[in-house]
Amino acid sequence: TTINPSVTSDISNKNKFHYLDLQVLANYYIGKKAVKPFINAGVAVNYLLSKNLGSAEWFDIKGNQYYDYNSYKKMALSLIGGVGILVNGKFYLGMSTAYDITKSVATSKLAVKNHLYSIQLGVTLQQLFKKY
Repeated sequence: TTINPSVTSDISNKNKFHYLDLQVLANYYIGKKAVKPFINAGVAVNYLLSKNLGSAEWFDIKGNQYYDYNSYKKMALSLIGGVGILVNGKFYLGMSTAYDITKSVATSKLAVKNHLYSIQLGVTLQQLFKKY
């Protein structure tokens, strides 16, 4: 097969990775009012449960392999940071980011790291197990 380098095309690919994420966070609350802002930081251990791949590997125009999903690591370690508000000690709304400090895929041509942004809306455990 001959590839003409003067021909360009847009290539789209969608891969889905499903992780079990165990986070250890330290929260710092500001103030003592009913609505308390907070910041948090911590680490997460991520375990890859499954993957749904749109493409198994990527090649450059000369046929060199850059990305092989068989070399994708099952475990990853991330740093997490975020901000939010706690309302009446019961409900919270927050935003956070997680940055992969391990290389999820590392080949001689490519190193991949994951980066995650999230928004959380939740109820504290104390509120869930409160006796009525």
